[in-house]
Amino acid sequence: VKMALVIAVVAALLACACATLEPDCDWERVLSGGDDPQVEVLLQCRLRTIGNADSVLSNLTSAQLDMITSLKLECSDVLFFESSLESNSYLTQLRRLRELKLEFCKIRFVPPAVLSVSKELRNLTLRTHNTDWSAMAMEFHSDSFRGLTQLKYLDLSDNNIWSFPKELFCPLYTMTSLNLSKNRIQEVIELGFSDWGAGPRAPGKTCNVGLEELDLSMNDISAIPDNGFTSLRSLQTMLLQENAIASMADRAFVGLVALQV
Repeated sequence: VKMALVIAVVAALLACACATLEPDCDWERVLSGGDDPQVEVLLQCRLRTIGNADSVLSNLTSAQLDMITSLKLECSDVLFFESSLESNSYLTQLRRLRELKLEFCKIRFVPPAVLSVSKELRNLTLRTHNTDWSAMAMEFHSDSFRGLTQLKYLDLSDNNIWSFPKELFCPLYTMTSLNLSKNRIQEVIELGFSDWGAGPRAPGKTCNVGLEELDLSMNDISAIPDNGFTSLRSLQTMLLQENAIASMADRAFVGLVALQV
């Protein structure tokens, strides 16, 4: 009875928010598996900017926010509206979120640890389609992904990304799939996937040893240097098509012991 009442309250609040405010939202409730099933909410909204999501989420209690495990926001691509990720927004306070997908939201900068509250996050897609707006590139803080220790899948494709801060992906210990396709990446070494350092006697920092899939297709990579991927001992698939690769060093793929050709 209590569970049915909670579901009814969530449905009424979400229906009210969607009817009276700009965001157009669809939601689905499911029961999780296991011996102690819990109510989970899958929420999908079409809105002008990320900030408009607060007008929906602010109508929910903290207990109801904790039911949301999957959230997809699709921002307007008709006109140019810049979006921003803010640490004090309702979007960044979803503690049980396991999947977050942001499409067409024109994000210029990903702040440090902005999603760290969502410690259960497994799947994160930030796809701004910024290549349609060449004046806006996505940039990161070195701690942008700090706290996402359960993340498995990260999609940063089509964001007009030119470069990365040092050790950006190091906090993602459990990441197995990384999509960086359709960006402006030029230097492989900036990805931070080399632990070669100054050689065997003075190696660099090792990160992302569990990564299995890496998509670098449709970028501006012109050369694959020596020892650029030595950390990726579990890598099975690497996509490099549609780059401008003119040279490849003899030791370009050293350390990729699991790579499938």
